[in-house]
Amino acid sequence: MARVLALETTQTLTAKPRFLQHVQQLPPGTEFTSDDLHKVVGETSTPQEWGTYFKSPEFRALAEPAGAAVSQRNGNLIRVWRVKTVQEVAA
Repeated sequence: MARVLALETTQTLTAKPRFLQHVQQLPPGTEFTSDDLHKVVGETSTPQEWGTYFKSPEFRALAEPAGAAVSQRNGNLIRVWRVKTVQEVAA
C-alpha cells in the first residue's frame, strides 16, 4: 500500500514566503545571518527546513555568502549573507 508523505506543512508554506519577503525588503549590501531571520520568521516545524530556504534558487538570486559568524542562538558557526545589488541580481 502506498503512503502519501506530507512534504510541506502549513507552517512551511507560510514560513518560506515570509523568509523570502524579508530578504527582498533588506537594502542591497545588507549583511545578515539565519539568527536575524529567525527573529522575523520564527521557528519552522523542523530545523532542516532552514537549509532548504537558504539553498533555494529564489534565495540565491537575492543574496550571496559573505563570511561566517558565531550564532547567538546556539554558539555554532553560521554563514553571513549579503543582499545582492540590483546589478548583481540582473546578471
